Amino acid sequence: PGGAAKLAAVAPFGLRYQYLAGGVNTGKSWQTWDPGGSFVTRYISESQAHHIVPVFSYYEMRQSLPGSGNGDEPAADLGNLDNAQTMRAYYLDLKAFFIRAAPGRRPVVLHLEPDLFGYVEQHAAANDASSVPAVVAATGIAELRGLPNTAAGFAQAVLALRRDYAPNVLVGYH
Repeated sequence: PGGAAKLAAVAPFGLRYQYLAGGVNTGKSWQTWDPGGSFVTRYISESQAHHIVPVFSYYEMRQSLPGSGNGDEPAADLGNLDNAQTMRAYYLDLKAFFIRAAPGRRPVVLHLEPDLFGYVEQHAAANDASSVPAVVAATGIAELRGLPNTAAGFAQAVLALRRDYAPNVLVGYH
């Protein structure tokens, strides 16, 4: 936040982006960057005031516990994807993002987990994301009930939360 006016004065930029990172269960996620988790709200408001679409690269899986200490990035990401406590925190953090992105119903872009889907593809049997384990319905989160506990279910979970809380958000997968 703080750069949209300067950006708009230079050229008619249509988009600007910000990474959301730090880990969903580390005490360092985007929700801790500004009082009351207002970072996303402020970034969106400022962007839209200058007719710029805000884009967020949601990159929380890698920094989340317990995988953040693992030097093997694919193993860390896939391990976190299959950890019930991590994924419960992940979906709740993502839900908080969607709630903050919804007001005004203007477009907001969420670029979801750069790298993660490449790791899923590399570890999938026969290019089938349903062969990669991920905790989804097993988190106990009501909105995710009935979704498969697979990487395919993870992608569906993101869209289910978006549908329920912020249909104005455009989700982009890597």
